[in-house]
Amino acid sequence: MKTNQMKRKLAGCLMLASMLTTGAQALLVNTGLVGITEYNGWTGMSSAAAWGTGDAPVNAYDTYYLHSDDAGSGDAVFYRVSGSHFPAGSGMYSFMGTSEFSIEDYSPVADIETVIFTMKSSLYDGEWASVAPTLSYNGGTVDLGAADFVSSQTITTEYVAAIGSDVDYSVQSYQWDLSGLSGITDYTVTFTALTHVSLVSMQLESGDTFSVSPAVVPEPSTYALGIGVVVIGCAMLRRRKQKA
Repeated sequence: MKTNQMKRKLAGCLMLASMLTTGAQALLVNTGLVGITEYNGWTGMSSAAAWGTGDAPVNAYDTYYLHSDDAGSGDAVFYRVSGSHFPAGSGMYSFMGTSEFSIEDYSPVADIETVIFTMKSSLYDGEWASVAPTLSYNGGTVDLGAADFVSSQTITTEYVAAIGSDVDYSVQSYQWDLSGLSGITDYTVTFTALTHVSLVSMQLESGDTFSVSPAVVPEPSTYALGIGVVVIGCAMLRRRKQKA
């Protein structure tokens, strides 16, 4: 009996370790949304991504567009509305001028109460966008403007092989409170990226329960520690099984 119980514990432990190391979403931030939620993630926006060009799938933009591609993503689409940014070696980049972008979700969760948009991008003179992103809904007929809550900017320096140098990247989240609204059938997040800014990855989340998100950026060391604890626990269980 004890041997069978130990086998079940060991199997569960190894399954947890596998869940931590495989099939996970490439989250930029852990927003902590509760209730019924929807996630859309764009894991990479370089020339290697599956960009569409020409007539966009919904709007009449004759431009670049990219469907969300991370595990568990919905059907939101990212568009370049206008401007000169293009898919380059490390992200969506322009050296000629600013560009306007939109992210559109035409099938949000029912009774939606909040939207959180997170962007990872390079910086130009300490900024990535000329103005804060805005949100509109129901075909753009109602414009809510800038986000109700904005996280502090998290800046990291990373080496980019495509250009052979270090680059400063920013991760910042923007959250809208929609809890006082009803009848939202679609929504759009719009922003303008600066010249010499490279858009690298994004996530867009929504939910039917509003709460202010901590939008905490997961630290790689913390993630590794969590895996380490599980692995050590599995090793202890295996050792107890061998002794038994």
